[in-house]
Amino acid sequence: MTMLPAYVHAMPRGCERGTFVALDVGGSNLRIAVVRFTTNSNESSTREILYQTGHALDEAIRNLDGRSFFLWIASQLEGVVAVSRGSGWIDPGVVDIGLTWSFPLESHSVNTGKILSMGKGFTAISQDIIGLDLKTLFEDSCAAVGLEVRLRAVVNDAVAVLLSHLNVDPRRTKIGLIVGTGVNASVLVPSTVLDEERLMRCDPREIERCSDCVINTELSLFGAGVLPRTRWDDEVDAENEIPGFQPLEMMCSGRYMPEIARRIVRDRVLRKRNGQEEAATGLGRIYGLDAETMSVVEGALDVAFARQQLLARVGGTVSIAEVRAMRSVFYAVSCRAAAVIAAALVAVTLAVLPPETPGGETGGAGSEVVVAVTGSVIEKYAGFRARVQEFANLLGRRWNKRLVIAVERDGPLLGGAVGAACNE
Repeated sequence: MTMLPAYVHAMPRGCERGTFVALDVGGSNLRIAVVRFTTNSNESSTREILYQTGHALDEAIRNLDGRSFFLWIASQLEGVVAVSRGSGWIDPGVVDIGLTWSFPLESHSVNTGKILSMGKGFTAISQDIIGLDLKTLFEDSCAAVGLEVRLRAVVNDAVAVLLSHLNVDPRRTKIGLIVGTGVNASVLVPSTVLDEERLMRCDPREIERCSDCVINTELSLFGAGVLPRTRWDDEVDAENEIPGFQPLEMMCSGRYMPEIARRIVRDRVLRKRNGQEEAATGLGRIYGLDAETMSVVEGALDVAFARQQLLARVGGTVSIAEVRAMRSVFYAVSCRAAAVIAAALVAVTLAVLPPETPGGETGGAGSEVVVAVTGSVIEKYAGFRARVQEFANLLGRRWNKRLVIAVERDGPLLGGAVGAACNE
């Protein structure tokens, strides 16, 4: 009941066509792209990003009120549309849009949905727009800057990753996964598995067209009372905006994983300096360690090089022995995160995907499930993706499941375009 259906009534089949503008409103960035799908003689589709822009969602943007935030998005979109029309990629008139919304959304159809609490430091933005329809808010904001748009599809980022890879591998792809600033997953299931209460919330005509459905699992919300926690987990959670809100994400995401590691280092490595750790190193600052630094230090072949990189990034002073201990901490924290992610993927496969049909097309016993993945942690963190795959292999063998991790770069951006192409 905590999972959110995305009523995408037409699934990608690898033969999409047309040119669409895609927006990806993520936890750290706004990206806008013009995406063109073409179909060859074999009726298979190829795709190309013709133009792309990116804008950081810094503190100034995060502190806007909700309506001002959408007006800012519309103004960025206006510039992309102007360039696209000047290049002849899109025609004058109404612009077809696919929007990836990387926050909780209660969908009622393929292009409408009620905005829920955003989290991820976006409290100021979400306060005055919770409960509003995203489609109406977005199209009205665009109209306010003189831009006429038609929102073809609104999808969650995890849903977008799945849709994007379905465009490439429509037969085997069943799960989409994000492991970056945040953590989430989506899964493709027959619409018949939806709870009756969910079906009552949307247009019956949409359900009639919806033989398959993508579910936004809101995976980050799971794990309370199940995942074993340390006192450092409890510390970070207690200081979060909403304590206890995202138990799984607190252990696995690029935002929280480094802070847990930093606190362990503070207590188990640097306090041996007789209370001088904050003066001696930049690791004494809350959220003073990021996932990129953690990855570089952990993945370095030489401990002296790891020390050099750490000092360049966080400042202060640190010894070779301390760096060696830090690397052990970073490895332990990132390994736990990879194991939890793998366990979650196997759990989704067991609990949500239906049993295998005689044709072997679903995610049942003995079948192969492709998991499309994206995000800074699973794509760029040293050895992380390989460890997720290794743990998934280990757990999958116990249940006769085979999960294949497939990177889908730009999945959240491309998935919005795929959703628009499928739902014209």
